[in-house]
Amino acid sequence: MIQTTAGNNNIIHVFIYLRFAKDISSIFKVGNTCTYIYFLSGSCVLLFICSSLDPEVLSQFLPVTFITFGNLIQTSIIYELVTAVSDRLPATVYNTPWELMDNGNRRTLLIFLQRLQTPVRIEAFGSLKIGLESMAAILKTTFSYYLFLKTVSDD
Repeated sequence: MIQTTAGNNNIIHVFIYLRFAKDISSIFKVGNTCTYIYFLSGSCVLLFICSSLDPEVLSQFLPVTFITFGNLIQTSIIYELVTAVSDRLPATVYNTPWELMDNGNRRTLLIFLQRLQTPVRIEAFGSLKIGLESMAAILKTTFSYYLFLKTVSDD
């Protein structure tokens, strides 16, 4: 393993970050999947319920609708921030003073650098990448389903 010096602490931080992203993806994969399915289906139903514009219904369901959309936005932004940090990791590893290392440590550094060529993303259920793109897709789909339900109910 690389000796712990002031110049090599970057490698340790990268390793901790990679472990964190892997642990979050594996621990919460079912939870994140269920949460995003709820955001997709629940938001559509909540919008449809609020479309009646009945004051009693609005007083009950409008706050829940705002909280649901707020939670979707917060969750997606947090995961996007984690992804943004991962985009800076290759430069951090490369800026480590590798010229002063022996061959064994250089090989270890090369392995880290190769691992970081693919961006670190937190995923739901191993395939759905969580972030702003998935949030935008959920919002588009939610409004499409809402308009579909509204059209069907008007007929």
